[in-house]
Amino acid sequence: MTHRHLVFIVCVLGASLTACGGGATSDDGGGGASNTSQGGTGDQTSASNTSQGGTTGGTTGGGTTGGGTTGGGGDLPDDPEAAMLTPELESDRPLSELTTPELELLCLAHETFLQTLSVERKLYECLAIGVDAGQVGNDPALTCERLSGACVDLVELQAMFPDLAPEPSVASCMFDMSQRVQQPCTDPTVAEYKACVLRNLELQTDLLDRRELTCAEAVELVSIRPQGTFDCACGVEARIGPVPEGDEDWDSVPDEDDICPGSETYYVVTEYGCSEVQDRDLDRVWDEEDLCLNTARGAPEVSAAGCSRAQDDDFDDLPDGVDPCPGTADGAEQVTPGCSLAQDEDADGVGNLNDWCPFTPEGEVPDQRGCAEGQGEPWNEPYLDEVPEGTEVVVLGTDQEGPIELHVLPGGVSGASAQGFDYSGTLVMAMGDGRYMQLPGSEVSFELEDGVATNMVGVTVLPFPGVGLFEGFRPEPLIDCQVGFVPGSSEEFVSRGLPVVPTRKYMLVACEGRFAADLGPIHLSLPPSADLVMALDPFDPAFYLKGDVRGVRPFDAVNDVALAFSAQGNIPFEPAQTWGVEDIAEPFGAHMYGFINVPIPLNNYLVSELLDLEVEGDLFVNLDPNGDGPVDFGDTDVRFGANGVLRERVSFFGIFDLTAEMSEATIGGTLDPRGDTTVYASGVAGPDSIEFFIELPIVQIAEARVASVLSTTPGRSRFLAETWFRLHSSELNLPLIPELFDIDIEGSVTADDEGIRLLGVTSGQLHPWFDARGESRVEVYLSWDLNRYFIHLQGAFEVGGDFIDGFSATDIYLGDDDVRFDDESAFRLLF
Repeated sequence: MTHRHLVFIVCVLGASLTACGGGATSDDGGGGASNTSQGGTGDQTSASNTSQGGTTGGTTGGGTTGGGTTGGGGDLPDDPEAAMLTPELESDRPLSELTTPELELLCLAHETFLQTLSVERKLYECLAIGVDAGQVGNDPALTCERLSGACVDLVELQAMFPDLAPEPSVASCMFDMSQRVQQPCTDPTVAEYKACVLRNLELQTDLLDRRELTCAEAVELVSIRPQGTFDCACGVEARIGPVPEGDEDWDSVPDEDDICPGSETYYVVTEYGCSEVQDRDLDRVWDEEDLCLNTARGAPEVSAAGCSRAQDDDFDDLPDGVDPCPGTADGAEQVTPGCSLAQDEDADGVGNLNDWCPFTPEGEVPDQRGCAEGQGEPWNEPYLDEVPEGTEVVVLGTDQEGPIELHVLPGGVSGASAQGFDYSGTLVMAMGDGRYMQLPGSEVSFELEDGVATNMVGVTVLPFPGVGLFEGFRPEPLIDCQVGFVPGSSEEFVSRGLPVVPTRKYMLVACEGRFAADLGPIHLSLPPSADLVMALDPFDPAFYLKGDVRGVRPFDAVNDVALAFSAQGNIPFEPAQTWGVEDIAEPFGAHMYGFINVPIPLNNYLVSELLDLEVEGDLFVNLDPNGDGPVDFGDTDVRFGANGVLRERVSFFGIFDLTAEMSEATIGGTLDPRGDTTVYASGVAGPDSIEFFIELPIVQIAEARVASVLSTTPGRSRFLAETWFRLHSSELNLPLIPELFDIDIEGSVTADDEGIRLLGVTSGQLHPWFDARGESRVEVYLSWDLNRYFIHLQGAFEVGGDFIDGFSATDIYLGDDDVRFDDESAFRLLF
């Protein structure tokens, strides 16, 4: 309101205040407030019940009349449209459609209307705002003294200085308008807003006339506004006064029926007391106690934990993904969460099928495998140094080198016959390094023939085998992986490029779902529903996935890439192109393979002269090319190779830049922060795809074979291209023999740290004086600063001209230092 800001100004100044409603007397019949203080104590009355002498329209206060009100309430108009004059605004327009200037106009009309009310009404509204805004100290009586006196002073100031009102309070009204974005707000029209203001005043009239509530009592009850008062801008009933008894969060749902305590103010709640942010799946279970937050709407059964049968198959109040004992019988007593006594005999929270220590003493705290400290060692290690006692061995692939040796717990075997048996529990797999890897949560069936295991199918939980490259992996385990025993020629392996031997059989593990793993700075992640396939070979485990990778050179950071990994580095890389780099490009075995269908930037951290490099195709990475492992990702050498499409921009010798795009290309090299770093490339470049970023008189005019080497070793970097080139001889300055012709040369270009050299053959005529009899061999040399250059022709030439008598020559040298014919200087011939 207009007086809100002035109330606080007066309070801050510490005015000497009197009892509620007192402190000022009007000199005329326009409405005053008599000082009828009861002594300034806690039983002072509010501004509404202490004014005994104010008049409105010449009528003494204290009574009421039908329709309008006088005395305690002041005159109120019947028509809100007439009360707040806003001819520019249509009554049926919702507040949400009003512009900011229009809302300001409505607020100004509201405040101007309030200034027409009686002094007692103004005093009441001022005090109500003060009480709502907060107490001054903790003494209700003192609060009333200060607020009441401040309000009296304010009303007098407004009478003395009418320019103070109503403009300052428009900002307060506009603040109320800005709160309309709150969730529970309705959208009242202009007419409804005006009617709401009048309805609030009528409620105040009744309160003023009854004169029942003292100011001190009102302060203790938080507000002196009457129940039923509306927030007119918001269109909802305001929460005024003390919290209703038996409804602590004031959401109109009794506490005894309210399952979601502490609902936010004004939020719409269900019949059981939950807002949409407290019970998101509307399953009648508060989210803070709901173990299944995405229960399908309308599920026929929902447990006390908030789970449907689809989320908790055995309905034991533990979701399937975290239930240590699936299949708990309906109604069975649980000795530990999710497990009945029949499922967890030692009641340690680890189900019998996965419990490596089935006799854990009562009260001991077991690890995830059910073993307490000192019990069952070394069974509680992720990888075992020896096979646990009491297990039985099952061997797959006895007819091949390096068969797969598995160990099972006898208690998990069921349905045994001559044809096979089922197994539930942890499988233990012998690895090539002498350790044993555990596959917990397995549900598999073994097939037997003449007592020998020939196949295995089922599901398991997949940890990563900690051998070779994978020893540093820190993955999140994958559950419900399909397992089998298939040859390397199977489509599951061939289609993914896994490094397997076609005639050898492997344990195939195929998983779906989210996956993440870290290997030093390398981070791999799969999106939901992605798949991962692993060939579990005890000596060289390998796996394939399609997802995102971060932190491995030269991948850097790519999304949605297909990758294969070999623990021992047995993925073969064979360079498709070696022209010009035969001394460097060699096959090697890789730990990682990626089929890249998007460009991969290999940024300039590889080699200092490498500005931009992109490859699209098959990329292979060996993380330990020197064989000095284990891999140290903080300071490691990396060897890589790729076949596909190459785009490169390099700076040679710090002198010139070159851009080339090559198809049918191979790129590779070794990146070693402790020694030599070398990157090579070889491929086919289309016409005009080689571009020199300095002005050279040599231009590519046909498809070319291109090779380049960049190295931190001095003298090893080079560039080579082979195709048709055009020599713009006319750009060279030869004073003795001016006006050279441009010629096309088929040959090769090489570059080093001094200059560029072009070798080849031409049928063109370099100058009118030189008549070639057939093709000529050409050598062109240009230093990078173009201060040193020559053209050397070898062939059969007839030489003649304005200054030279005709003669034959087989060797012509035209340079910045001399002109020679058959090694005879032109100066001697001419002069």
